[in-house]
Amino acid sequence: MCSDSSRSTPLPVLCLEDDELIGRALCRAIGGRDVELVTLAATARRRIAEAMFGAWILDVKLPDGSGLDVLAWARRTGRSTPALIVTGLDEHELANRAQQHGAEFLFKPYTKSSLDAFLERAQRATPVEHGRRIAVQLDLSERQTDVVMALARGVPRAELANELGIAETSVKTHVRAVLHHAKCATLDDLLREILRRAAS
Repeated sequence: MCSDSSRSTPLPVLCLEDDELIGRALCRAIGGRDVELVTLAATARRRIAEAMFGAWILDVKLPDGSGLDVLAWARRTGRSTPALIVTGLDEHELANRAQQHGAEFLFKPYTKSSLDAFLERAQRATPVEHGRRIAVQLDLSERQTDVVMALARGVPRAELANELGIAETSVKTHVRAVLHHAKCATLDDLLREILRRAAS
């Protein structure tokens, strides 16, 4: 992995929107990135559980629930993907709920420039998601994944044992295994790979 100098493509964007016309307009407005459009909250939950996305754009009012409920569920399950909640409802309490879950918020109609700005911010905020993606690709154990995720969150090497609540000797064992799987010489190389993917 670390020896591969090719640039990775940005992760796709998941759009949860039940209005077909608005959904198509969203896909056109995003442009240049893969977009997966779904119309039901249940489908969004399933796809979030199955796949990695660089950003989620979630409508509030859906036939089977709310994008806010999908967001709350995703955060409870440990997913930190940047999210944008959109709605045509003029209810400012919705914006407060979105912010409580670390999401941005837009009232419809929104502009392409607003979407572009969100996606640019999301692209800069995805090292953790890329760390998780790398862990899945390498089929790492749970503890090895914890090491990669801690690095992606910016935890220094010297603090990994304390952060993970394990002995320093165990950290060294897991680090060696991660580097072997990733074909990286050092943790700095692995971190650079995570950040390279997030920036590409």
